[in-house]
Amino acid sequence: MAWWQIGYPNSIRNRNISTEYFTNQCRAAFYENTTSDPWTFNKRHHGLHPQTAGYIIATQGSDDPWSTTGLKYDVGPTFPVNTAECANCGHCGSMMSPRATDPPNLQLQRTLVKNALTQWLAR
Repeated sequence: MAWWQIGYPNSIRNRNISTEYFTNQCRAAFYENTTSDPWTFNKRHHGLHPQTAGYIIATQGSDDPWSTTGLKYDVGPTFPVNTAECANCGHCGSMMSPRATDPPNLQLQRTLVKNALTQWLAR
């Protein structure tokens, strides 16, 4: 899954950052025949109606550009949702190494992830 932010005339992104650029990046990281197919991805992973069976944690930061459209509430007991509402809280913050200067809401988000994983893995 990816959010490709491509360049175009008068954008803040470099024009060389294109769908071809990202496709080649995926091929270098995964397989030479990797293709971008969001329709198949969404069909397999339920698109706007995510699978709720299983153990899933949805995290994001308030600085993420998609945070206004992301999940806002827990979907169930094994699908907690959390948005770290703080300055400089963005993409993958919940997975980064903690620092003493991290905002309290980001620290709480990491605690949520740690507690959920600890509980689920103990089963």
